[in-house]
Amino acid sequence: MIEHGEEIAGFQVLSLLAEGGMGIVYQALRLSDGRATAFKVLRDEIRQRRQDVGRFIREAVISQRLHHPNLVDFFDFGFEPRVHFYLATELLQGQELEAYLRERGERLPLKQALDIGLQVCAGLESAHHSGIIHRDLKPSNIFLERQADGKEVVKVFDFGIGKVLDQEIGGKLTQHGISVGTPLYMAPEQIRGPVSSVGIATDIYALGIIIFQLVTGKLPFSGDNPYMIMAAHLKDPPPQLRKLRRELAGTDLEMLLQEMMAKETVDRPATLSDVRERLWEARQLLAPDDYTSTMMELPDISKLLELSGLHETSPDVLAADSDAHTDTDVSAPQEQPIGVLLLHEGEGAREVAWLLPGERLQIGAQKELSLSLSAAGVMPVHAEVYCAPDGWITISSLEGAVVRVNGSATTSSLLQDGDWITLGHAELRLSCFLR
Repeated sequence: MIEHGEEIAGFQVLSLLAEGGMGIVYQALRLSDGRATAFKVLRDEIRQRRQDVGRFIREAVISQRLHHPNLVDFFDFGFEPRVHFYLATELLQGQELEAYLRERGERLPLKQALDIGLQVCAGLESAHHSGIIHRDLKPSNIFLERQADGKEVVKVFDFGIGKVLDQEIGGKLTQHGISVGTPLYMAPEQIRGPVSSVGIATDIYALGIIIFQLVTGKLPFSGDNPYMIMAAHLKDPPPQLRKLRRELAGTDLEMLLQEMMAKETVDRPATLSDVRERLWEARQLLAPDDYTSTMMELPDISKLLELSGLHETSPDVLAADSDAHTDTDVSAPQEQPIGVLLLHEGEGAREVAWLLPGERLQIGAQKELSLSLSAAGVMPVHAEVYCAPDGWITISSLEGAVVRVNGSATTSSLLQDGDWITLGHAELRLSCFLR
């Protein structure tokens, strides 16, 4: 446990916030500007489980690239010997949607339900534009933050599917050995597999279930155990709103939710932009008033790409070209490795960079490179490491520099977990974590 007042990586830990199956979260202060921070570290026993460490890293790297008012703000991610890997984000004041619903035990007012749906839509749409699929959207990953002016702002979080959760019928149902996701909100393609079939439509399906739950107070698919619930997703038609809300019979909202919860991905709305526009129209017709504070407008797509570091490539090209330098393929996410480069220092090691599939990392002595090393013999632009979308990791020498992999000189080489890379007098070790 971290002691009260302890300073770690530019953050001062103030108190314990929560303990989960995978991590421990502390309330902290960012020393550079005094902002309240949620400081998350891995539990001791989790640090030895490579797959879970990899998921934690993936969550951090993805969070670093998401920028939107309806997504949690990323502060920092790194490694400190005292606590191992850590992740720092903004500290939210409010309540998870799951707890909020449990306290009320019934449906929400229609206006509030649709406002929450609209904000979740806006945040997820931004993530999709950045090439990220959530894959585990549920009320426990949606936060309701009440601001000082009384506005209710929704924040979507946990893009890593990195929690290790115990079985809990009727609530958190993620189990080891079951498809990635949570059965109550799991799309049919997640259950059937393969993982490559999971995409934008998967998040749309889960959002449809959540909006149905908010509007009616009931889940559309249920069962006594996870397997019965998954069978219902595969076979049972989604219930119509009119069975629980007669006044909503024949409305566009009823039709929209039917489409969002369709069994086949091709029968669902194509994008969250389509969902958001139709949801907003339903909101205006069914619950009209001047309360529009929760209708978040998305930034211009060029600004989104600029924030993501993808401004040189259009989103259409990113989706179509598997060799593009993108974060995660929206249409076909894979269970691929994240390569984490570790700089060897004596008997220990500290990481100096990490990669997601589709990324390139240039290494050399120049400060403007993505990984700058100040060591004797390192050329200004020395080598490039590439993690291909299909998971292969390669290294190539640049400008005639000498690169050694496990002691042997090479101009281009396929890397494997544990390989040693020598550039001049700098030594790097590759460690691969599964996503």
